[in-house]
Amino acid sequence: MAREIGKLVDFDPEIQLWEDYANQFEFYLDANSITKEDQIKLKKINEDHVLISLDVVSLFTNVHNSLIRKIIIERWDEIQKFVQLDQTTLLELIDFCYDSGYFVFDGNFYLQKEGCAMGSPASPSIAIIAVDYVVSMALTHLHFEIPIIKSYVDDLFAVIPKDKVDSILDVFNSVDKDIQFTLEVENNGKLPFLDILIERSEDGDLITSWFKKPNSSGRILNFNSNHPLNQKLGVAKGFLNRAMRLSHVNKTKESIRMVRRLLSSNNYPNKVISKCEKIVSERIRNNIRSNNVNRNWSFSRFPYIKGLSPRLGSLFRHTNCKLVFYNVFKVKDLFSRLKDKVEKEDRSGLVYRIPCSCGKWYVGQTRQKLKARVRQHKLDCRPEKSIKNNKTALAEHHFVEDGHNFQFKDVEILDLEKNYMKRNLSEMIFIKAMNCVNFRSDTQNLSTIYSDLINDVKDLVKS
Repeated sequence: MAREIGKLVDFDPEIQLWEDYANQFEFYLDANSITKEDQIKLKKINEDHVLISLDVVSLFTNVHNSLIRKIIIERWDEIQKFVQLDQTTLLELIDFCYDSGYFVFDGNFYLQKEGCAMGSPASPSIAIIAVDYVVSMALTHLHFEIPIIKSYVDDLFAVIPKDKVDSILDVFNSVDKDIQFTLEVENNGKLPFLDILIERSEDGDLITSWFKKPNSSGRILNFNSNHPLNQKLGVAKGFLNRAMRLSHVNKTKESIRMVRRLLSSNNYPNKVISKCEKIVSERIRNNIRSNNVNRNWSFSRFPYIKGLSPRLGSLFRHTNCKLVFYNVFKVKDLFSRLKDKVEKEDRSGLVYRIPCSCGKWYVGQTRQKLKARVRQHKLDCRPEKSIKNNKTALAEHHFVEDGHNFQFKDVEILDLEKNYMKRNLSEMIFIKAMNCVNFRSDTQNLSTIYSDLINDVKDLVKS
């Protein structure tokens, strides 16, 4: 969903849009675009007012289909400006999003009965629209003025009269029985909101500073980790950028000191931190957002191999193409799997091999589930299929070589790859590297530049 990033947006209950209306409603405290003028320090706060924040409890699972249908019908005059669908079709699609949410646990499939599914691409948009509706309805039921109210998805910051603290929560929770809010009130004139700390000065101004929760682990990308240097520098610059841009001028030094301590505890050298701080300061002072705004970049993912990947990346320095490096091994590989394991025969988009009784292998690739492809091979080996033209190499070997039977129950997965071109390349490499019954034509498009890679694969999958 496209959003305008970096602006603190005052809530306007009259705005009633579908997807783009989320742009008007929420804001992002984005270090690359937020400006000093955007910060919450535009109005003075009277002593008889208090800072509060509201947060929705378990948002996604409490946004029900009936509420979204109601919003679409009530606000269709505005929503239709942003969708190229008629109302009936949109409602049917919403129903489908709700009815198709499921998960697997202990081998059993479960349909989600309440709320929108976590992980569904449609859920964030649906949830934002639901919160907007509830908040806008709540505001129409308030009988007092709110001088400031800001929002970010299901988090709201507001300044309200002190004697209305108890009543405002009742009003917000009365709109929808499922979407319920919790309330936090300022303590000693301070209130954390997202990653900023908002506090009122003696003269009533609101001052912001970068904030880290007390229970934060303090762990970020370690400087000694196996990542490209530019990613580590990006982390350091990002934190420094946020500390400088989000903080009031009187709080900037304090926020920078907090970031420096965070970086140092994750093994960032002081020289590196100071250099990044200087770069960020100059960019902010000169109001520079990006060095590559007008460049039409093309990006390509590439595994990060220390010493090799940066050298390859430098070859593209004078082009509009950039290699974006990623680690083959991820943090999640260190932990046990929380989700049910997908059984071998239910996997799809893969390269596989099937052993023959003669000691050779048939290597193939498929986008189907493995069990479906193996079933096709079994059918191709039935006697009545012997006269079939254009048989696979597996079937040809079975019929031509007497007594050669494939052990379908011992099928193995060699590689998982959803992309057809990559999967096809992987198949050819494995065919070349193994003692296979495949046709010569199966590898005729394989370049000789893969010879060294094939030798490495031979050591991994000896037949």
